[in-house]
Amino acid sequence: MRCLQSLVIFLHSGYVCKAFKNKKLHYFMRRLAGVFLLLFFALAVKGQDTLYLSNGDVLHGEVKSLSKGVLLIETPYSDSDFAVEWLKITHFQSNRTFKIILSNGVRPTGIIEMTSDTGGIKILTADGGIESNLLQVVSFEYLGNDFLANFSAELDVGYYYARVNNLKQFTTNTKFDYEASRWGGTATINVLNSEQDSVARTNRIDGDLSFKIKVRRHYFASISAKYAHNEEQLLDLRSSYQLGLGKFILNSNKAFIQFTLGAAITNESYFDAEKSQAESVEAFATIEADLFDIGDLNFYTKSSVYPSISDKGRFRAEMNFNVKYDLPFDFYTKVSVNYNYQNEVVESALKTDYVFQLTFGWEFN
Repeated sequence: MRCLQSLVIFLHSGYVCKAFKNKKLHYFMRRLAGVFLLLFFALAVKGQDTLYLSNGDVLHGEVKSLSKGVLLIETPYSDSDFAVEWLKITHFQSNRTFKIILSNGVRPTGIIEMTSDTGGIKILTADGGIESNLLQVVSFEYLGNDFLANFSAELDVGYYYARVNNLKQFTTNTKFDYEASRWGGTATINVLNSEQDSVARTNRIDGDLSFKIKVRRHYFASISAKYAHNEEQLLDLRSSYQLGLGKFILNSNKAFIQFTLGAAITNESYFDAEKSQAESVEAFATIEADLFDIGDLNFYTKSSVYPSISDKGRFRAEMNFNVKYDLPFDFYTKVSVNYNYQNEVVESALKTDYVFQLTFGWEFN
């Protein structure tokens, strides 16, 4: 649309027409510019949404999505999308259809219509209408969005060097998310490499691939595969395949908290020769929390416990905690703590292992 706008201005300026001496051609070019101008306004009006903000500003454009309390709108007069706090919008006008998630677990598809300046809204669906308000709207996205509109990714890296003992550490964390109307998927890869003189190299790798399917309102089913390699705990490879049922305890435009219970089949291979391989059936419980309505800060934590069913008395736990600070141009800096514990380990291995990271990254969404 911006290209069309530029073309209209160029044609209407007369620079193209002056290149021709023929008056009829000059007249035709100006009429053509008028047609392009009408077409431009027709397209602009057709897809235009309007936001009225609490400070009196008005934005016109195409609303793309609402996530974590922030609405993204694309305007014809900016090269990048505007990010607007959802609760600072006093009025919202759009005739387009969105996929919506409400805090009570309802997931309607329809047109969002403001019914009052105090935050009341009505969602017009094929079956009628749903009365709601701004606080109950957790997220939404335009129904016509393609794959990339539902996809997000993060990549951050960290590096540390000390002259003493020639210590070098490198960390990288990657995360991919895809969120559809009824299901979602997440993939993560975390790598730590540490080297120094006269000390064996330390390597730690964690990978996770998981899917969630919404079964009804606040409930979802989950299936995941987790992989770990940790030389500090003499763990060559742990692969765990998990099936669970979860519930959204809190799901709002300020935070979400969810709880999952399930069972896992876990295979472990060690560097130790006496106990090179082990297989067990485990139960697991996971709690995950994301607090994002804190300005440019984002707090995220995920903790899991794994009591063994097949090996009585065996127990392990994992905990991740992240604090992310958003920077301009989708960059961010993040502080992370990853903690692992297991009460039964092979000889010479550590029961407890943790990693502290300060990284710099970029996100796509």
